[in-house]
Amino acid sequence: MNPQLVQFVEHFGLDFEQYGSHRTLGRLFAALLVSNEPQGLQELADQLHVSKGTCSLTVRQALQAGLVEKVTKPGDRKDYYAVPENVWIRSTLIQLQILTRWKTLAEEGLQTLPEDTPSFRRMQSMLQFFDYLEEKFADIARELSTYAAREGKSL
Repeated sequence: MNPQLVQFVEHFGLDFEQYGSHRTLGRLFAALLVSNEPQGLQELADQLHVSKGTCSLTVRQALQAGLVEKVTKPGDRKDYYAVPENVWIRSTLIQLQILTRWKTLAEEGLQTLPEDTPSFRRMQSMLQFFDYLEEKFADIARELSTYAAREGKSL
């Protein structure tokens, strides 16, 4: 990897870390994002200067987050990893699932709290916020679908 790409990968890691994730997860995602070919665990570990165990754990986290997918090569038993073409949609959908769970928790909280209390109003505000986000994301999904159909693209 050339020095500019190394710097890019490091910046991605720092950005992930700044927003509460692991630096290595950001670095791994960025390394795969700029890679033209799927990478195996050992190649990733060598490239990122981490142990194969750390790399394996980080790949599992990236798989759960929808940032990477496991791919195979014909005739090769080794697992490889790549950034899916629709990574932005997949990772956003996973985040939406989290928001949906929080909305369900807010609904549950409203049923357990006495009305006309600060905690009830906070929970109500939380629920209203998630309702708003749900509505806006539905709008965005419709707009993306229209855009994709118009432009002949798959999103």
